[in-house]
Amino acid sequence: MHELAIVESIMELVGNAAAGQKVLKVTVEVGRLTCVSPEALEFGFSLLAEGTSADGAELEIMRVAGNQLNVKSIEVEG
Repeated sequence: MHELAIVESIMELVGNAAAGQKVLKVTVEVGRLTCVSPEALEFGFSLLAEGTSADGAELEIMRVAGNQLNVKSIEVEG
């Protein structure tokens, strides 16, 4: 499942951007041509977020055309 490696990268980015603040929501754009399963991303996110500042955060996945995968926004508390 390559989605877990993708989520690890997302979590690293989220952790750096949040700088210890509670993460409420992460929005990710996933291109339809990436062959990335949104369900696997959601599962990996919930698994890797446990015990971090993103624990309990919502992962919003926006399907878009193309082959890109981008973290569009990170919403933190405060």
